[in-house]
Amino acid sequence: MTTKSVIKLLEDNRKTMQSLNSEMELDSRPILEIVEGILDKEPWKGQRASKLDIDDFLQLLSEFNETGIHFC
Repeated sequence: MTTKSVIKLLEDNRKTMQSLNSEMELDSRPILEIVEGILDKEPWKGQRASKLDIDDFLQLLSEFNETGIHFC
């Protein structure tokens, strides 16, 4: 998958989540901006996914979920 297709998939997932739960308030910024904002924070800045342990990975997924980005 290319970065463009992943971003499109995340955007589609966000729209699906929003349509399933109209009361859910989601960040209106572009997905790419949200993702880059999360990954630029410590402790994720400069980290490679292959180097994360399971607890780190779950924490990162939690941060994405808190911003309305869900991996379905």
